[in-house]
Order: sequence, then structure tokens, then C-alpha cells
Amino acid sequence: MKITRIAIALVGVIALCTLYFGSWNNAPWQTDSTVIRGDGQAFYAWLPAVCIHHDLSFRYYQDTALHIGEYFSERFLYPHARGKVLKTPCGEALMVLPFFAANLGLRTLGGSSSTGYEPSFQRALGLAAWCYWLAGLWLMALVMRRYVSSDGWMAASIVATALGTNLWYYAVFHPSMSHVYSFFLVAACCLLWLKWSESGKKHWPLLLAALLGLVYLVRPVNLVVIAFFPVLSGGSGFLRNVRALFSRWKLLLSAALLFCLVAGLQHALNHAQCGDAFAWTYKHEGFNFLHARMGSVGWSFNKGFFVYAPLALLALCGVLWWDRSRKVWFIAFFLLLSWLTASWWNWNYGSGLGMRPLVDFYACLFLPMAFWSSAPTWGQRVLLALTGAAVGLCQLQTWQFNHRIIHPEEMDANKYRHVWLRTDDSAVDCLGGGNELPLGALSDSPLFTRAASFGRPDSLWHTLIAAPVASASGESLYAGLLNDTILYNASVFLPVLPAMRSETWMIYLQSDRLEPSPDAAARAVWVFTYQDSKGKTTWYNKLRINDYPRKEINRWESFRYQLRMPAMQAGRDEKCLVYIYNPEGKKFLVDNVHIAGYSYDWQP
Repeated sequence: MKITRIAIALVGVIALCTLYFGSWNNAPWQTDSTVIRGDGQAFYAWLPAVCIHHDLSFRYYQDTALHIGEYFSERFLYPHARGKVLKTPCGEALMVLPFFAANLGLRTLGGSSSTGYEPSFQRALGLAAWCYWLAGLWLMALVMRRYVSSDGWMAASIVATALGTNLWYYAVFHPSMSHVYSFFLVAACCLLWLKWSESGKKHWPLLLAALLGLVYLVRPVNLVVIAFFPVLSGGSGFLRNVRALFSRWKLLLSAALLFCLVAGLQHALNHAQCGDAFAWTYKHEGFNFLHARMGSVGWSFNKGFFVYAPLALLALCGVLWWDRSRKVWFIAFFLLLSWLTASWWNWNYGSGLGMRPLVDFYACLFLPMAFWSSAPTWGQRVLLALTGAAVGLCQLQTWQFNHRIIHPEEMDANKYRHVWLRTDDSAVDCLGGGNELPLGALSDSPLFTRAASFGRPDSLWHTLIAAPVASASGESLYAGLLNDTILYNASVFLPVLPAMRSETWMIYLQSDRLEPSPDAAARAVWVFTYQDSKGKTTWYNKLRINDYPRKEINRWESFRYQLRMPAMQAGRDEKCLVYIYNPEGKKFLVDNVHIAGYSYDWQP
């Protein structure tokens, strides 16, 4: 692909839109201290550990003099018999290394000491993601050029993919996550495969093997990109390349060796940490291929691919103009990728915007969009109008997500309907969660159960005011009252059992709630907390009593919550408490509280 005026304009449009919409959306690089956050802390942690602190045990985070404890969590360390191993692979850190090293060098030359988390390092990471994003889009354009001749449609497809999907969010607003780096690698693998198919020169498969090794270092399951090669070459072209590779055994051996050398870096680091090169750091996590949630991955209001990236529907329609061979291979690849994604134990992949594992493959999934250039003129006009709407919706949903209007983990149809197209202040933080998935199968019998009914004198909640409530039959019942003088209710102390100290466990809570006025319990939360013997909080989490605001009044509604509870610290005299906090002091009633704890039934 030649560097044409339209290609230069393409990069300029994307860059300017990044600056403008990034400011509009409160991009993290505006604060310099929020770039490295969430799971991205673990992906990044390899760099300061190796290059600055020279400590693969990661104990330096406990040094209070460094003031970097907020950038790391013990949950990222997998306990091994011979030491702790960082859970996440090192591939992203390797890709960010040039930006990290350049910043470290400049700081060293300027006489400044470094922890690896100063604002300049945060900006360097944001710059790295932005560069890989633009480079990945450029590589995607080079792949597209081999199938379509229209510069205009190619440019429209690239701009729409860049700004009209959640790839935009992970490139600009959460650059410490691995998705934009995987997007670049997948696009590069596709281009190298085509280069080899076109020229047959042996250096292309060698480069491809090394790149696949890097794909493995970032996210091993992304090696499924190999299944996209028949789409690029057609079934016959793919088989021809495979036969050519196996007929040249020296080339095949060299490629395999190169892949192993690159991929082996992770195992070398694991061995340096605990002496076990093949330590499995995702304990009790994995795939359940027989219970894949493919429908949820595509259409659920909680992260559904087509819900949070509706542009994908338009892109996939471009397959209609492919030849039959590529069409069949593409459908097979999409089903395979969806099945793998939906088979993960936590099919919604936790906090994030949209179905984030699929972001890695947008160079593949949005390739068919350019084939709309073969559609009739009226179809192209319809597509352009729908594409503009899809890009606008993506930008709005990104804004909602960044302003805490869209819940980061637990959306559903009712919540999505409640915040649809809303930007008003009352929509901020109006949604609650409370339905975390268990890590695996739970034990048949609960660890404990607790029940509270306010009409009984032996209620667990006896210090809370019991307010009389008339039932439908006229009988006087009692429920727990919260109002402007009762902001906290009495705590329920749960038993502390050995299973709660050894592993993560699950807590289930059910309760009824009545609001005498609209949104009376809108800000009230259930609080789950551990406290030491001195009453100091060692861990806590909170869940909204209402998952979304209701306007109905004087009606009892039932709610169910489930939450993963971390293992309590061994050797520490900790208590486990549950209570309600009502910060606004509005009056509402609760009753029929049931609490149960479950341990996991880990299979040997």
C-alpha cells in the first residue's frame, strides 16, 4: 500500500479525534497517575521489577518509602510451593519496554531516581498503547488493500474500527490492559502470512514464528489467530503454504526453534521466580468447553459483543460479498473464536467495556467491512448512515462508562434500558452490582447460614429499630427501619471457619426491601468487611441494595446478591461482618435477610 494522501489524512483524523474525544471522555493521561490500574498493574509490573528494582519476588511494593503500594496487589501473585509467581505473562511488558527504557534513560541522564511509576512512566505507557493502536490500524489497512481497491471504503472502515468500537477505549482510556497490543500482533501476523503467501521467501515464516511467540507471551490463547490464515489465503492457498513449509524441514525446524526461544522467555521468568518453569498461575481458573455461553458473549447486555460494538453487525455483513471458500472459513473462525471466548469460567471477563477478549481480533473481525464497496450504491449509503450512528453510539457509551453511568461488570437489560442515552448527573453511579460468578463448583453444603426476621425477639438484628408494617391481611408485621437517625444498622457477625482462611469463598445474601418514597434506598449499600481484633478494617466491599433506581413505592421487592470473598489472613484474629450503610438517611425498610457462605469443591 502506497502512502497516499488519503492514508495520511486517515492517521490525522484518528489522531485529532483521539485528542478531542479523549479530553471529552476524561482520558487517564490527563492526570498522569491513573494509567496503570486494574489488571494492567500486573501486566506492567515486570518492567519495574526487572529493570529498576531487580526483584522478581515483588516485595519492593511493601516498601512504604517508595509510595507505590497502590499500584500492585497481592492478588496478582500466585502462591507456589517454592515462591510466588506473577500471575500475568510478560508479553505486554516486553512490547512496552522501548518506551519504558527511553523514559528511564532520560530520567537517569537528568539525575532523577525512578520507581517506575512516576507520571512520566504513566505517560510513556499511554504513548505506547497509542502507537501500537495506530500501527495496528495501519497494518490492518495493508491487509485490506489486498482485497479491496477503494481507498475511500478502506479509510472509512479503518476510521470506524478505530473510533466506533471498544478498541478505542482500551487504546486511549485503559492502555495498561493487553488488548491493544494483541490487536497489533494479530494484524501483524495476518500481514506476514500474506507476505509469505505472495513471495514464498523464507524470512517471512521466520518472522511470523517469532511474532507468534510474542502472541503467546501476551495471551497464549490468541494463537488461535492461526485459524484465520485460511480466510486470508482461501482453503487451497492455506494448504499450499502448509505443504510448502513441511517440505522444507530446515525452515520448519528453524521457525519452531524461533517460536520456542521467544515463548520460552515466560518459562525462564517463572523458573527464576519459583524454580518451576511451567507453573500454572491461573489456579482454579480455566475453560469449560461443554458449557460455553456463546449467546451471552454475543448478545448479553452485560458485555455482549454486538451490544457494545454494534458496528460489528455491519462489518460481518460484508462477508456476503466474499467468495464461498473464504466465507465458510470466516464463519468457522468466528464460531471457534466465540466458543473459546464463551468457554472461559468467567464468560464476561470482569470489569471492562464490552467483550474485551474479542478486541484482540478486530483486525480479523472487521476486515469484511471493506467489502461493502462491492454492494449496490443504495446499500453503501445505508451502511455509511448506520456506521455514523454506530460510531456515535460507541462514543456515547464510552463516555457513559468513563463517567460511571454504565456499570463496569454487571449490566443487564433493565440497567441498560435505565441508562440508555443518558448523560445527566443523576445517572452517575445509579447502578449496582452483586452477581459475581463463582470461580468453580461450590460445595453441596453451606459453610454457615444466617437468617433474620425482625418480628422475632432473637433476631440477629435486634439492635435495629423494628417498625410495624401492615400486611395484606391486616396483620401487624415488623421490618428493619433505616432513616436519617439510623445510617448504619447492627452488624451481623459471621462465623470464621478454616475454609474461609484457606481459599476464596462465596457469600450469598437475600433480602426484601420496601421504599416509602421513590429512590429512598438509591444510595444505600450492603457492606461486607473483615476487621482485625482492634476493629480496623482489613478488607471490605459494598453492593448497592437496589441494582437500579425504582419509582414504585410501598411495595416489597426481593433482591439476591452473590460476592466472591477473599481468603482471610492466616494467623490474624479477623472478624467477618455484614451491615447496611444508608448515607442519604432516607427512610426504607428491610426484612427476611438470609446469608449463606459456600466453599469451593476443588477437584484434585
